[in-house]
This record gives sequence, C-alpha cells and structure tokens, in this order.
Amino acid sequence: MEDINKYVKINTQGNVGMESICKAQIILPSIEEQQKIITLLDEKCSQIDIMIENKQKQIRNLHELKTRLISDVVTGKMDVRNIQIPEYEYTAEESDTDSETEEFDTGADEE
Repeated sequence: MEDINKYVKINTQGNVGMESICKAQIILPSIEEQQKIITLLDEKCSQIDIMIENKQKQIRNLHELKTRLISDVVTGKMDVRNIQIPEYEYTAEESDTDSETEEFDTGADEE
C-alpha cells in the first residue's frame, strides 16, 4: 500500500484516490489457467534458449572457419591469387523456424 500512496499523491486526476484504488477489482485467472500459462511460457523460454544456443554455436563455427581460412591463406595452404571475387548480391535471410535444431554446416566439404 505504501507504493500506491506515493503514486496517488502525484496523480493529476482528482477522482482517483486511495479509496478508488482499494475498491478496484483485480481479475486473476484460475490456478489451472495460471499453470497452463506457466507451462506455455516455460516451453517458449526453452525453445528460445535452444535457438540462442544454436545461434551461438553457429557464430563460434563461423569464427573457427574464419580463423582456419586466414591461417590457411597466410601459411600458403590455400592459394588465393587467382580467385575472382564476385559482385556483391544482397539476399534476404531465410526463416530459421525449420532449421533451428539442425547442425551448422560450414560447407567446407562442398566444391
């Protein structure tokens, strides 16, 4: 109640006072509905955590690939003198919804 008192003192609408706030009804869902909400939020949070971990894994793999490529070029294991760099072409990102649990493939085996 102490928190409400400090807000009531600074309000600009004369008809909202402590008495009005105390009479206000708060509608709460049933315990069963609250449990369903908790379960749903826990599932969504778990899905988000998995997606975050997958993205972090992809970022780590890209950093490793970058380091490996730089090392291979610097040490002469990879010859890049005759490589032609294509013009930049923007491509929109694909949706990650179907591929979140798939392992990240660097494409290093493809030629």
